[in-house]
Amino acid sequence: MIKKVIVFGLATGFINLILGYTTSLFWIEDMDFSTGEIMGYVSMLLALTMVFVGVMNYRNTVLNGSISFGKALGIGTLIVLIASVVYVIGWMLYYTYYMPDFPEKFLAYSIEQINNSGDYTPEQKKAQIESMKSWMASYKNPWIMMAFTFLEFFPVGFLVALLSAWLLSRKNLI
Repeated sequence: MIKKVIVFGLATGFINLILGYTTSLFWIEDMDFSTGEIMGYVSMLLALTMVFVGVMNYRNTVLNGSISFGKALGIGTLIVLIASVVYVIGWMLYYTYYMPDFPEKFLAYSIEQINNSGDYTPEQKKAQIESMKSWMASYKNPWIMMAFTFLEFFPVGFLVALLSAWLLSRKNLI
């Protein structure tokens, strides 16, 4: 089990990094964070199909085509944990070498979005901007950055693991 979890976890993580790095070429110059966010989550979901494939592979090759929901969820979650660590390492390297000014650019983008929004009163805008400044200052701490980066990927991956476990544990469904 461990070998399959590691292989599919690394595959998921590296596919996500390759897709993420490739798609960033389309938006990084203009720093359109809205497009980047959408493309990032699409990349994640595409890469996370490997969680389903990994659990199905384990079910079919080790367990003769039958797996419990709990076992499938456990395997899927372990795959996602490994992929999440790969994602964090990949972002830390990308941030360091390609986007060291990310906090400043993201803050400027966020302030522009807040100022252009008609949803806030002037007092609320000021509070939102101060909150963003505080958050971006804390984001420069590598441990906080790693935690937030982990939390970008893991919850989405866990939902995919949950769905995969449900689908693959059902008799005669897949």
